[in-house]
Amino acid sequence: MNIINLFKNKLDRILSKKSIIIVAVVVIPIMIGIAVIFSTKAPSKETIAFLSNNVQNTPVDSRYDVQVVHKKPTTADLVLGKYVAIVEEKNSGNYEVTTLKSEEDKKIIENFFKSGKIAKDYKGEDEIRAERGVGTNILGFILMLLLMQGVALTTLFEEDRNIKTFRRILTSPVSEKKYLFSQ
Repeated sequence: MNIINLFKNKLDRILSKKSIIIVAVVVIPIMIGIAVIFSTKAPSKETIAFLSNNVQNTPVDSRYDVQVVHKKPTTADLVLGKYVAIVEEKNSGNYEVTTLKSEEDKKIIENFFKSGKIAKDYKGEDEIRAERGVGTNILGFILMLLLMQGVALTTLFEEDRNIKTFRRILTSPVSEKKYLFSQ
């Protein structure tokens, strides 16, 4: 008995398990396709709700889409991603920013409304996400699916243990290293 026979044995046993074949042949290509589709999505402008009666005070930047609203949006709009922040104009040029982002982002948005400018090196969430390439996302999906396949294939080792295949192989002329390599 040699290592080729061990591989053939494993292959025959894998072919009898339809779920492993479906994951390997159907699910993995679908997941890679989904990763490519979602990774190539063009970054969009982040939308800020500006609660104000004075439309002339609305700042403009290519990274943000400022929408003037007359009624304060709910927190659910922030959670659902409709708005990145809700900015309320207070008296004497002060602004109250409500956002789910970090305190640093909150200050940047507040300064954006006070000065009308945003730092050139500031990157929004979409720009940061766009920096990570398609290949990185696909690699992450493949790694996740390989781990799933590894867990699925460990059932073969348990079967070997239950029907004492391992003990029979160890008494055969195949070395332990070849058996573990075939696993």
